[in-house]
Amino acid sequence: MEYNYVLDTVCNIIVKKMGLNQKDVSANTKLFKDLGADSLDFVEIVMETEAELGVTIHDKEATDIQSVSDVVKLVCQKRGITIPEQQDIQNKQNKLKFILNSVSQRIRGA
Repeated sequence: MEYNYVLDTVCNIIVKKMGLNQKDVSANTKLFKDLGADSLDFVEIVMETEAELGVTIHDKEATDIQSVSDVVKLVCQKRGITIPEQQDIQNKQNKLKFILNSVSQRIRGA
């Protein structure tokens, strides 16, 4: 399972539950503000997400969810899936470590 699969699945759940067009839902979409979801819609989206993606979202975690991206990030965290921005950060950290090691070796060798 990958990030894009989780994102597509969550978007499809929201489209189906809210009766929307696919183009109306993206990672940045706010469930309440942009879509006008109410508490029942929200509970149904969370329950369907749990069932479809095999995770449990506790009430305490659900209170922090505002956007599609929040749902996707939570599912990815629970499933051990790296999200794109995490991968970018890891790549940059690895590159920085490589540069620092190279500079350190040159200083020691000089």
